[in-house]
Amino acid sequence: GKLLVDVSTASMNAVRVSFEVLNKNKKKEKYRGIEAELEKRVAIGRSRPSELLQIRSQIYSLTAQIESGKNSLEQAQNVLAYLTGVRPPIAVDEDFDAGAPLRLEADPSTFIGARFDVKAAEEQRDMASAGLLAAYGGFTPNIYVSAGDRIYQKTMNGHDWYIGLNATMPLFSGGETLAAVKESRSLVRQAELTLSQTKRKAVQEITDAATGYRSTQHQIESYKKALDAAETSYRTLLAEYRLKLVTILDVFNALTSLENARDAYEGIVIDNGLGRISLGVATGELS
Repeated sequence: GKLLVDVSTASMNAVRVSFEVLNKNKKKEKYRGIEAELEKRVAIGRSRPSELLQIRSQIYSLTAQIESGKNSLEQAQNVLAYLTGVRPPIAVDEDFDAGAPLRLEADPSTFIGARFDVKAAEEQRDMASAGLLAAYGGFTPNIYVSAGDRIYQKTMNGHDWYIGLNATMPLFSGGETLAAVKESRSLVRQAELTLSQTKRKAVQEITDAATGYRSTQHQIESYKKALDAAETSYRTLLAEYRLKLVTILDVFNALTSLENARDAYEGIVIDNGLGRISLGVATGELS
């Protein structure tokens, strides 16, 4: 389960970085379009040269960020290659759909039986209980049956057989047996405590995973609305700029808000996918 979460995190991180690089490239293309229009405006005196210099400064800054993003993407690929044993570059699916999760409204304790750490703790408890029973066996007598039969003897004819019932009592090992019982009883209590702690930890992990997953689900719709609004605002301001109703700074701010909204939306979608995997691992569904 931990390996699945680690691989998923590395995979989603590669997707996240690739999205950021892609968005910056799109932003750079839009800046290039504004730059071309500004060059025409500056040539006819309708815009200031400082506006053109400002947009070029943004383009150079974006170019540096894109190169840094490519380096980060290579590092993300290396981490993914280390975890999976696959040589980079690794093609990563950008879409993730694990289906509907288990009942989020159900009591988390109903899912802990599928977790292997809980199963292991239960087995340890059962082993300790069996050891206690074996220790109590030291107080019981050993009863056995012995028998014999003479088939042939030179001076006697016929069979001569016997059967005996024997019993031995542990009269001189009672102290050792009592110590073994106390030790076994202590191991049972320890195993029961470990099981209780493991179950509480499992419930907490399931609760946290379900809360995180629900939170990202609720945020996706809000971030999508924010992205749609930012796109509309950018298109409106771009049209107004061409009509000389707003400044180039207004367009910059709108474009920055648009790209930030896009990064936030894509990021929450990725977080939702990771939350789904974490929830599946916590409940034992994806063990």
